[in-house]
Amino acid sequence: MKLQLFIYASILLAVNTVAYSIENKTDSAQKSIEIGDYIAEAGGVVFYKDTLNKLAYIIAMEDVQSQKTAYKSQNNINLNNMVQIADCSKVQGTIGSGLQNTNKLAIQTTNREAAKLCRAYHAAGCDDWYLPSIGEWQFFVNSCRRGAGDKTNLFYTVNHSITKNGGTPLSNTDWYWSSTPRSVSKAWAVSFNEGSIYNLYSFNLFNVRAMRILKY
Repeated sequence: MKLQLFIYASILLAVNTVAYSIENKTDSAQKSIEIGDYIAEAGGVVFYKDTLNKLAYIIAMEDVQSQKTAYKSQNNINLNNMVQIADCSKVQGTIGSGLQNTNKLAIQTTNREAAKLCRAYHAAGCDDWYLPSIGEWQFFVNSCRRGAGDKTNLFYTVNHSITKNGGTPLSNTDWYWSSTPRSVSKAWAVSFNEGSIYNLYSFNLFNVRAMRILKY
C-alpha cells in the first residue's frame, strides 16, 4: 500500500511539474515585445518592430570593439548585390538590408573593418549580428532631432535601457558606420549629436555597433 501511494505521489508531482513548465513557456511566448525592452537571450534592446512580419530589431549592448574602425580601408567597394543609395531621399528603402550588405561587405574587408567585426561578434550565444543599414539607423537619427533629453525619444529610451541593464550607451558625440554604401569610395554614417546623416570616405575611423533581428 505504501509503495502504491509513493508511486501515485511521484506521478502526480511529475505531471504538475510538466504542466508548470508548459504554462511558463506559454506565458513567455505570449509576452508582448515593446520598444526599449531588454531581452537578455536576444543579446540587446528592441528599437524597432516590424509587426507585419513579427520581427523585432535588436541593438547590441556595446560597440563591437573599443577602437574606432574603417568601413573599408581601401576606396574600392564592390557594389555588386549590395543595396546602395545615392542620396538621403532613399534612406527608408534600405530598412532590412543590413544583413545582406554586411555579408557582401565582409567578403571584401579585413578582420579589423566594420562589417567583418559585426559578423564575428557574439553576444548571448547569438552569431547573426550585422552592421545596420542607414535606414535602420534612421529611426535613431529622427528621434535625435527632437532633442536628446526628450524621454519619448527613441535614442533616449534605448540608451536608458542599455545603461540600466549594464551595457554601454550609444555615443552622442561620435559617428557610427552603416552598411549602406554611397559609391565605390564612400558609405553612409550617422551622428547622434543633432541627428545627422552623411556619406563619407570609407577609410574614416568611426564607431561600430551591431544589430540583429528576432522573430517573435
